[in-house]
Amino acid sequence: MNSKQAVDQRNRYFRHRHLTADDYSLEQVYGIARRRLLSQVIVGWGVARGYAMAVAENGELMCGSGLALDRHGRELVRRVDAPLGTGELVRLDANGQPAPVRDEEIGQPQTYLLQAHYAERLQGAVRAGNICDCGKQEFNFALETVLFSLRPMPDGWIATAQAACADCGCGAVNREVPDTTNRRPHACLCAWTQGPLPAVADTVEWNGDVCYRLADAVPLALVTVAFDHCRKPTFSELDACTPRRIVKTNDMLFDLIRGCDLTTITEVSWAGWHDTEVEWETFRDFFPPAVDARPRDPTRVGNTRFTLTFSRPVQVSTLRASCVSFKVFSGEAAGGWLDVKHIPVTGLDAGDVVDGCTSRAFVQVRTLWCNDEIWGGQSDFDRPTRIDVAICGDLILDCNGQAVDATPAGPDHLPSGNGTPGGTYFSSFQLTQRTLS
Repeated sequence: MNSKQAVDQRNRYFRHRHLTADDYSLEQVYGIARRRLLSQVIVGWGVARGYAMAVAENGELMCGSGLALDRHGRELVRRVDAPLGTGELVRLDANGQPAPVRDEEIGQPQTYLLQAHYAERLQGAVRAGNICDCGKQEFNFALETVLFSLRPMPDGWIATAQAACADCGCGAVNREVPDTTNRRPHACLCAWTQGPLPAVADTVEWNGDVCYRLADAVPLALVTVAFDHCRKPTFSELDACTPRRIVKTNDMLFDLIRGCDLTTITEVSWAGWHDTEVEWETFRDFFPPAVDARPRDPTRVGNTRFTLTFSRPVQVSTLRASCVSFKVFSGEAAGGWLDVKHIPVTGLDAGDVVDGCTSRAFVQVRTLWCNDEIWGGQSDFDRPTRIDVAICGDLILDCNGQAVDATPAGPDHLPSGNGTPGGTYFSSFQLTQRTLS
């Protein structure tokens, strides 16, 4: 019986059937293989939960409990939160094969890819097949465990935990076919599911009394390691996110559908004005005070008190004048049409900036415009107006490179968010006629 037939064959039981050890082994092989096949093609592989990493002060690498699945659907279960011991680590070379630490590498910090492997430790040794206790050695139990490996990464290597989007090439968009028979997105999904069952090389290695699957590593983290003369590793730096492949559980997918990973607008400084009438003095005080306009400098700008606050940092490079629009509507005599003008926003000034990102921004305007329209003797604000404010979330990227979810969700317009990246935040208020003081 070949191995492929073995995983698809199961026992049938009937009265007076004689069962052997091979029959019981077949029962286990069938059940385990079917469970792993479902995990392999439906769930996928990667870290499902846990495996939190941290470098301790003494240079040990702390690893939390967790569950991961490898490419064959095998469960990598770690039950303890403890530092990784030397016996749990295998050093690999750049080709992924077991290799000792070379003398020239001792004391030299190097970046490694930390990986987890499914492993089994045989326990309960017995002698089988001979009453004189001199037969073949067997084991009563196989303890499923996890072994970790350190693989050096070549220079210039960029870790990508997830592959790019597949190109099915199915030609799903065909306008000539009636919509009743051409389910365009469904056709692409159908093409993605028509491939064969995945076949992954299964290489077995031994580390002492532990048998582990060398080819089916689950990437966990990038670590900086220096080995001492006793070949004991000391860890100094850790990136536990970049190379990690993640299993999308139902809870995670539900949170992604809700947009929990998206950045939203949590506060705008004029939030209380929405759908109300605002006194001119209140509006006026949001602009910078009048400045000496001699000599006239059309490029001079000032910060207003119109501020935006985000739920997580956004990239300062994407905060531009085009992201915010202030439309001023004033009534015309003929027919009651509204005349529309734009407040000349010149940019968004970032608040505290960390690594090129900020969680707060101030709207900027030209000071000459403020002198004329806010503080001058004659202005378009000399009559009642309506102001519409729009913030384009599609143009603002957060620290993860995703567009800000700016769309209001109903009349309670803050925090913004309808679960999809991008969109436009909108607020509107009436402004009383300008008064000079």
